[in-house]
Amino acid sequence: MKPYYSARSLFTTLALATALGAPPAGAAQTDISSVPLGTASSTTVLPNLMFILDDSGSMGWNYMPDNVNDNNCKTYVYQSGGNTATACGLNSGTNLVSPTQDNVRHSPTNDWMVGPPAFAAQFNTMYYNPQLTYSPGMNASGSQMTSYGSPWTSIPNNPYAAAPVNFNLTTAYPEAVFCKNSNDTPTDDDKCRRNGYDAGSPPTLLASFRYSNVSQPGNGTYGWPEKTSSGEPRFIRMRFGGPYYYTILPREHCSDINLTTCTLSSTPTGSFTIPAPVRYCTTGTLANQDAVVSGGTPAFCQAKLDGSHTNMRYGTFVRTDIVSSVTTYGGRPNRTDCVAGVCTYAQEITNFANWYAYYHTRMQTMKTAGGRVFSAMDDRYRIGFVTINAASSAKYLKIDKFDVTHKSDWYTKFYSQVPNSS
Repeated sequence: MKPYYSARSLFTTLALATALGAPPAGAAQTDISSVPLGTASSTTVLPNLMFILDDSGSMGWNYMPDNVNDNNCKTYVYQSGGNTATACGLNSGTNLVSPTQDNVRHSPTNDWMVGPPAFAAQFNTMYYNPQLTYSPGMNASGSQMTSYGSPWTSIPNNPYAAAPVNFNLTTAYPEAVFCKNSNDTPTDDDKCRRNGYDAGSPPTLLASFRYSNVSQPGNGTYGWPEKTSSGEPRFIRMRFGGPYYYTILPREHCSDINLTTCTLSSTPTGSFTIPAPVRYCTTGTLANQDAVVSGGTPAFCQAKLDGSHTNMRYGTFVRTDIVSSVTTYGGRPNRTDCVAGVCTYAQEITNFANWYAYYHTRMQTMKTAGGRVFSAMDDRYRIGFVTINAASSAKYLKIDKFDVTHKSDWYTKFYSQVPNSS
């Protein structure tokens, strides 16, 4: 597995080499077709494509880009032999994770995310985005794989695996909560607090809240836990229920794509038309202050993480629980599975189930996207397969005519890959 601090992101390389023989001396210049390969009706010399897959360990991660990691998120302290857990990741090896459903995890390495940023698509682009329609994968035959509709009680963690683990999405989706005692029942709302909920009894969803990547901001609107002293909600426990996600609403809009010159406004105004749900600042003070942060040389805050800008400045977070008591989910103009931008509960949880099954890790996204693209290819092409760690025949398939047999072999080889190399 590659180093955790590597900057490599998800990628696929398609190498296209057209096998054209050298013309005889004095022959006329070869006539190059002006028709795209994908729509050509026929070809004399079949195009050769080699599909190269990244099978490194990072392809099993459930976050992207690489800076969505523990080092760039607020650290939560809990009492377990002096260990700490972080806002992005929590390893299931701690004794604070409920053992009864410990096999239900978000990534193949049995890690689970904790803080709201990891569950917001504006920060963690691998997580569920309610603006997208998540289509199932494809079989070699061109048929679509299972779409996980009602009753959502047996959703696989990886339908491409030989033995996927199934779980009930309506009752067993994990959530990290923060309890006053290490043995508190995670569903005890008097002793345990949930991100996105107030501290009332019973707790209710917050309309929106601020989140800090600086430890113990001392402000109840910045997520939990706030403190680490005795009697405070400081122990990380796991509870299980329905799926959820966060949306980061911008508090600032900027006039430049680099998000350096901005104004404090949740809507576009004047020349400030570019929303800034997440910016990276030079200090934690700048990242967490309520007033606008704009300008500076170098820029106080900007759109990208670099060696000088390592502190996240977030907008406001809004939590959405996908539960049967909420019958409609609006504000989704680009969703093809819903009507006029409004989704029913069934449509929303089905979309979430398909995201989890087919897209929730980098490798599952790659298999689903690649499988859908190549399903339209046929014997007018010669296609092969190889990984960047091709140490055995299990990771290689020669280029050959993409007929029914070879296409089936290609899909089998592709879908069997497991990310575990460096």
